[in-house]
Amino acid sequence: MRDDSGVSNKLQDHHDTNRLGDIAELTFVLKAASLGITASKPFGDRRPYDYLVECGPRLLRVQVKSVFTRRPGEHRFGFPIAVSQRRRTGLATYTADEIDFIAAFVAPLSA
Repeated sequence: MRDDSGVSNKLQDHHDTNRLGDIAELTFVLKAASLGITASKPFGDRRPYDYLVECGPRLLRVQVKSVFTRRPGEHRFGFPIAVSQRRRTGLATYTADEIDFIAAFVAPLSA
């Protein structure tokens, strides 16, 4: 999106990756709540997981990933979802010591 000067302003673009990630996370929380599941978000961004989910006496670590497609009506049975995280040393895959589940959100991206 561009402002009146014609300069691109990513913060105003409602399709930026942070906003799309927020939509996926909100969808996860809404679905969890509708199933009677409590999902809690840890403070800060220093953990490899996005949410803690209560499962009896245990807390499960959930990483929410998303992919949005611009191709309406296309029926696919597979979508690429990156299951890695950025670290100072580059990209690294998640391990079972870091997360318990990945919640994948696949949705159309409207124009």
